[in-house]
Amino acid sequence: MNKAINCLKNKILRSNPGQSFAEYALILGLVAAGAILSLAVIGVDTKELYQRIYDAFGLVADDLPPGTIQVTVLDSEGNGAKDIWVYAFDDKGGWTGSYKKTDESGSVLFEDMKDGGYQFLAYQSKYYWSNVISFPRQNSVTIEMESNDFTVKVVDGDGNGVSGVYVYTYTANERYWLGVYDQTGKDGTVTLNVPNGDYKFRAYHRNHWYWSPAVNSPAQNSTVIDLKEEEMMVTVVDEAGNGVKAANLYVYAYTESGSYTGVYGTTNGNGRVQLTVPAGDYKFRVYYRANNYWSDLVNSPDKDEAVIETGERPFTVTIVDESGQPVKNAWVYPYSGNNVYTGLSGRTNNQGQIVFNIPEGNFTFRADYKGTSYWSAAISNPPATNTTVTVK
Repeated sequence: MNKAINCLKNKILRSNPGQSFAEYALILGLVAAGAILSLAVIGVDTKELYQRIYDAFGLVADDLPPGTIQVTVLDSEGNGAKDIWVYAFDDKGGWTGSYKKTDESGSVLFEDMKDGGYQFLAYQSKYYWSNVISFPRQNSVTIEMESNDFTVKVVDGDGNGVSGVYVYTYTANERYWLGVYDQTGKDGTVTLNVPNGDYKFRAYHRNHWYWSPAVNSPAQNSTVIDLKEEEMMVTVVDEAGNGVKAANLYVYAYTESGSYTGVYGTTNGNGRVQLTVPAGDYKFRVYYRANNYWSDLVNSPDKDEAVIETGERPFTVTIVDESGQPVKNAWVYPYSGNNVYTGLSGRTNNQGQIVFNIPEGNFTFRADYKGTSYWSAAISNPPATNTTVTVK
């Protein structure tokens, strides 16, 4: 029906270029009246047709008081829907603060409206939007609560479906959520029942948001959200830039704001781990020797590598007795500055020394000798390169 009305409008406005606007209006009125009379005879709902003609031609309903806009809400069968809350927005999506409930006929009147563009929102389990109207040129509009199934597929950088991703339905301007969402299945697809209109779909994955292109339902029935997932190689290095030899270090991916993405992995014997992340900005954290170390912020897919610098370097601990003589075979244990055991340990050599590879940070060292524990003073690495523990 909409196509027929628009076709009629275009043909009339393109013909007889010498006619005045008043003559156009008279022609339009006569044609519309004839069409409505004919359709009424064969049983077509003329109330809906009136409204669509108003929308197409920008005509004004004469029976409305000045400053009044009439909104009619129709159910899926084209009948007026009563007791539906309707909200008035401006044409930029800002809520005017006005809302009312439809009457028995499915209509509601918004009064004292200022000149300008408006659109209206009806809510019944889902959000249904009207077209934008220009008031007072148009003072009535219809919201049709029709909906259709729409399929959204979420894919990674290779085009493979990604399961377990929540997908949300928004207006095409990305401002309003329609309340319609669900989670993708094993093949990365989800079917959402959406009202007729223009939309974008938003996927939430790894603490990032990803958008589909703008689509129209029912003109389209499917779209794709590309996460652009790529591989990111993260290397944990020492002061010299060499991969830390300790295997099975857990590396975690975070967003720029510090939210954990749920992506993690463990390093190999060269301090390297490959993680799969969607497009976005990330920083990576490793928990090593009872301390946290972070990479710089990197963008995927602009970068495919990240480095976590621990500043690890050799550190010498010397154990001596009260006379200053070296103590051999004493057990030594490094602790972090907050007194958490680092997992390192070893015995002193004949010179009473042991060398640990420790990363940047604050540390203390415990020496066990003849059943008693002795502690070093707290040190910072760097600048310190060694410390001494005196035992009795």
